[in-house]
Amino acid sequence: MRVLFVEDDPRMGRVYQRLGLLRGYRGEVVTTLHEADVAWRALRPDVIVFDGDLPDGRWADLVELRRDENPATRLVLVTGAPLPAYEVPLLRETDQRFVKPVPQAVLVHSLERSLRAGREPTPATLESRAG
Repeated sequence: MRVLFVEDDPRMGRVYQRLGLLRGYRGEVVTTLHEADVAWRALRPDVIVFDGDLPDGRWADLVELRRDENPATRLVLVTGAPLPAYEVPLLRETDQRFVKPVPQAVLVHSLERSLRAGREPTPATLESRAG
């Protein structure tokens, strides 16, 4: 499975990098929307784990631009707050959404579910508050 992790927090980026290695994902960690744009086109990931806010914009900016070019890519959105109403329609039924903090086990389960998306029904979005 090809996974793109888009996260500007270096600590979380390292967690994602270890997660990818441990689970055997072919993945990449990027820290900006610009890097995510380049990586999305090059890697053609099965799943993108997006931080909601990045230094150069929001996840929705890139999804609006690139989603139709890569319709099979599923999203796992990890945000610190509820989504603005205009962003909600950008999520598809195979996408998932979590509110930080998200336990690593929940994220792993989410990635595995995203890989299976399309072969079995999934809820439109999920919100998880752990703490």
